[in-house]
Amino acid sequence: MDMKDKFTVFGTEYTINETESPTPLEDGSSQYAVCKSQEYTVELTRTTVEGKPIPTSEREKMLVHEIMHAILNEGAYTDESNNERLVEWLARNVYDIFVIQDILNKQSHV
Repeated sequence: MDMKDKFTVFGTEYTINETESPTPLEDGSSQYAVCKSQEYTVELTRTTVEGKPIPTSEREKMLVHEIMHAILNEGAYTDESNNERLVEWLARNVYDIFVIQDILNKQSHV
């Protein structure tokens, strides 16, 4: 995925780090992406547990999801940031509007 390695939220710079495989969790599941607001980082996984590449569109959606966490955390909306259903709903809609629908018509601005 061709993306920048940093973004800012309200003047706070976050670094995007890519990892090769998901992080195993205690409950047996795996974590594919995480926003670490205290460290100002977002981590994204390149592959599945089975080692297969994650499609670019899914990685982009994961990144938008984690950016939503950063936005909410920086704005002191921690309760909302902890609401994974809300964050996922916002991220999928923002991705659809700005990337899929290209509402800003970025292709013509290149």
